Amino acid sequence: MVVSADEVQAITSIPISLFSREDVLVWHFSSNGVYSVKSGYRVAFHNLAPPSNHPFSSFIPDRNMWAAIWKLDIPHKMRHFWWRACSNSLATKENLVRRKCGVSKGCPICGVVDESIEHVIFDCEWVRAVWFGCNVYLNLNQENSSSIQNGRHKLWKI
Repeated sequence: MVVSADEVQAITSIPISLFSREDVLVWHFSSNGVYSVKSGYRVAFHNLAPPSNHPFSSFIPDRNMWAAIWKLDIPHKMRHFWWRACSNSLATKENLVRRKCGVSKGCPICGVVDESIEHVIFDCEWVRAVWFGCNVYLNLNQENSSSIQNGRHKLWKI
């Protein structure tokens, strides 16, 4: 590792304490000096957020849809899953590549198309077989709708 002359000057100009105390880690992004996930997220979001105030997903859901999802009589983890699916925040290959966390968008199961949320939940042939074998009726409307948010798919419990 090479340290420039300016860095050497900056390092040597740091005053040394006259008191013999142990060093303490301080998170200067919070008022109490203690790191929290919330403060870390706030710093990361502030530093990584796109310059505009637009959401990451192009879909802005209707408040009634959110109310309907949260009122469903299903386990909380399922409501949370559908909320994440509708807000395009599931860790699909397509989303991982968009977030610079992956290298390939291809579906690892069928290898035919990109692994989008719609593909993972409804369109992959393997997933269609799962839907066929379970006790939930899946009606796939084959219109040219390209997203889960546009109501292309309807589910009914049998």
